[in-house]
Amino acid sequence: MEAKHLEFIQGIISRLAGNSFQMKGWDVALATAAIGFAAAKDSRPTLVVLAVVPALAFWFLDAYYLALESLYRDLYKKAIKAEPSFDLDAGSVGLTKWVPSLLRPVGGRITRAMIIVILW
Repeated sequence: MEAKHLEFIQGIISRLAGNSFQMKGWDVALATAAIGFAAAKDSRPTLVVLAVVPALAFWFLDAYYLALESLYRDLYKKAIKAEPSFDLDAGSVGLTKWVPSLLRPVGGRITRAMIIVILW
């Protein structure tokens, strides 16, 4: 029964990692579309700045998923060591978890590069 509990937690971690990966894909697609739209509209090249807004939004959302994934990894470690409670509540994502996830090089590397390309 304990193995099933660990499988559930691992499944949640896998879904969160998949969501994070999809965020990056959507981020690149939206930024590319905004840049293409701005390039097609010769009279309004400032529209490319609008691509920064979704890039930042996806960066914040990706940091949320990374923080939540970190909480579930901690829950997984606790479930291995302790008596299984079969509780899947890893806690809430507070600023103490979210801000470090926001500043991690893994999460922001793609977004920072995109913002530099957009504004350049």
